Amino acid sequence: MYGADHNAAWQSAELKVALATLGEVLDAVETLPEADNYVDISSHVCNLTLVHNGIGVIICGTGIGVSIVANKHRGIYAARCVTPVDANDCKVINNANVLCLSAKTDVHQNVRIISEFFATRFEAIDRRMDRVRRLARVESQNFRPTRAPVQVALIWRNSGGDKAVITQYLSTTGAFLACEPSLLPDGPISLTLSELGLFNVSARVVQREPSGVAVEFLGGQEEFFQAVARILAKY
Repeated sequence: MYGADHNAAWQSAELKVALATLGEVLDAVETLPEADNYVDISSHVCNLTLVHNGIGVIICGTGIGVSIVANKHRGIYAARCVTPVDANDCKVINNANVLCLSAKTDVHQNVRIISEFFATRFEAIDRRMDRVRRLARVESQNFRPTRAPVQVALIWRNSGGDKAVITQYLSTTGAFLACEPSLLPDGPISLTLSELGLFNVSARVVQREPSGVAVEFLGGQEEFFQAVARILAKY
């Protein structure tokens, strides 16, 4: 998962070529064109990273802003790196899953940082595992659950009539819906928590599996997200 704000977009072509040699590249800006600032871009990359269980790479003018935003997401461990040594250490020691880069760093150096980050694995020795577990405890104490195995009905309104789909998992950023994998179309769809059409959210399918589809919430009424937060607060 990759994302760059306007201060760093000039490095995107070369960085995405480097990333393509390491696997499939999903550009957050291409999937959500209205994301035009480092906050929205970083958040979108992190949501995609969590949905796909992947690795995120985000770049802004300094790398600081995107790293602050990234670490506001439960399950994201983001590190700002300006040298390959940083990239190695944050993987070996901290098990980072999102790399944050600075456009002030030379693009060729950033390519080397990316290569080191993807080539390095977490060193699962006792003291490092202990630190990671401690990090997880701090995270659980300070973050509300953002994903829970909860079943609620979301209603998809379409030209063929309303269809209710049941969530297997629900989060503040998306849901996994138990339905035929081909039921929901590509592109933005409208979902609601109410048969009366209240609490709407715009969503899109990001993954299809035999048992259903994963959708990402793109934006919608504040009441929708407040209702989801109330549901998750019970878990």
